[in-house]
Amino acid sequence: MWRGYCPFSSSEITRSPSHWTAAASRGIFAECISSIKYGHNLLVVLISLTLIVDTCFKLSSHILNLGQVMSEQEKDYVLDTCGDRICLCRLGWELSYFMPWSTAVLSATMVLSVLFTPVRCWSPVFWDAVRMTGPLRLRRFLRDMIPLSLISLVWTSGTAFSKLFWIRSYRANKAFLEAYVFMSLLNFLFEVFVLLWCSGWFVCSAFPVGQFRLAGSARFQDLGPSTGNHTGWSCLRHSLVPYSHAGKWHWRDMFASVCLLLLVNTELSTGIQVGGIIGTWALRIAVLAVALFFPDKTASYDDLEMESAGFGLVVDASQLRAAFLMAIRGERFTQPLRTYKASMLRMKQTLAVSYRWQPEGMQIAPGHSLNMSPWQMQEVAHVIREHRVAYVWIDTISVPQSGYPLIKATLLSRMMAVYASAGKTLALRSKEMEGSRYHQRGWTLQEFCSAGSLIIKDEPSSDIEVSGLHCVSRDEDSQMRQLREWITKRLSYCRPFWVYGGITADWSHSLDDLKASYRKYQDISGSVITTDPQDMLRALYPLMMNTPVEDQMELINLVEQVTELLGVQEPKLQGLYETEQCWT
Repeated sequence: MWRGYCPFSSSEITRSPSHWTAAASRGIFAECISSIKYGHNLLVVLISLTLIVDTCFKLSSHILNLGQVMSEQEKDYVLDTCGDRICLCRLGWELSYFMPWSTAVLSATMVLSVLFTPVRCWSPVFWDAVRMTGPLRLRRFLRDMIPLSLISLVWTSGTAFSKLFWIRSYRANKAFLEAYVFMSLLNFLFEVFVLLWCSGWFVCSAFPVGQFRLAGSARFQDLGPSTGNHTGWSCLRHSLVPYSHAGKWHWRDMFASVCLLLLVNTELSTGIQVGGIIGTWALRIAVLAVALFFPDKTASYDDLEMESAGFGLVVDASQLRAAFLMAIRGERFTQPLRTYKASMLRMKQTLAVSYRWQPEGMQIAPGHSLNMSPWQMQEVAHVIREHRVAYVWIDTISVPQSGYPLIKATLLSRMMAVYASAGKTLALRSKEMEGSRYHQRGWTLQEFCSAGSLIIKDEPSSDIEVSGLHCVSRDEDSQMRQLREWITKRLSYCRPFWVYGGITADWSHSLDDLKASYRKYQDISGSVITTDPQDMLRALYPLMMNTPVEDQMELINLVEQVTELLGVQEPKLQGLYETEQCWT
């Protein structure tokens, strides 16, 4: 007897571990490294330029208006302490106008470089990938930046407090002012050294992403940084050109932080006049304008083929929402949908949609048709507005359905990482016939269990028994929630195949754990359905074995390792062999 569920339900499940997604595959790891390097370069260049221009304004205004800068009390104090000649003591007094601000800006640059590095890049999996592939710049940054930035923060605070509580209160003697020269200059030079050491600006090398084209046959040594030819002004130009692997939202936040940093800078602190005030505000407006209008580079399947597959494509959320609402009303959205490369940084602002395809497709925009019901489109539009996401990942748009077989196969092997890396995942449990319900299909099971932050929507129904359509049973819901909880606990020690060589190299768990995982795979594969028999392996094997794969070749190797260790046979493996031979 059918054990029905409530006619409509909506719930949100807390996040599961996704720290491993930054190194889920070679291509994703390479793009992540490139994005981090570009972000660090952009931050250092932007703040350095603004600091240089701002310092020039202040110095010129300070020198031209020297008589107005110092009060009579300050003049008497400097004369009594340092004398009337240019000396080290007088230099300490003059540096107290500029050095606290300059060192504070550089210290803030170091802190911002840490804050704008994705948290996933500090995970043990990512660190193991960095150590294995050997990019010196990232090794230095991940290992040294946080402790060195803390030292800089303490040192800069001491420089600022020395100015505020001793020098500007006229309590500092000649020896203190002379020592302040060395303390402030060494502070500044230390911060410059740390930025050069950890950010590698003098190297200015980035992964040539074209080397990771689909990354299916790449070897570990292919991930080493290129020496590159970007030096000097070329390096500066490449650091300021919009980058396809990130997204305007990431850079907008970075520019906004720099703008806030400039707002802290008071233009009257050194007695500067109108010219300095105009210059300071011009810098603020320029940085704010860049934050508002920094472009977001679009992409297509051809770009994925030329560069690397990444996570496929994402579509502009506001556009897709408008297209869905018009399709529900029976109208046609005439504008082409803007699609972007689904990089790790973009996936943080992405809603991934997990749903059951409907029998008939509906055109929602020029060149795009989706097999979705009006209820499914309505729920997607509602969640886009409620959670204010920037992008949407939806399979029929994000994964090529025809014409790009290698890209499609690569992305199908990365589905576990796609849904784990998405900022939100929407699970639409629509009313379906027996055997077609959401929790009865292999791909939706993987999407449900691997999703990071999960939102569940059940289609309402008032006459379930008569129609014969059901969205979920109590038993299915309970079973899948328990399975998701089991997988979530295991994801804390997830081991991508390309980093650790699968489950035979440095396997840190017992054979009993592997047997338990295989039994779980057998139980689940017997209760779900896939249209293509090989999709059962693609959807469930990486998930159950807790080993994300890069492509179909790694999936084949993973299945071979498991079957060899356990002494079992996998009939579906032959189909993967045949498919791989067709592509090669």
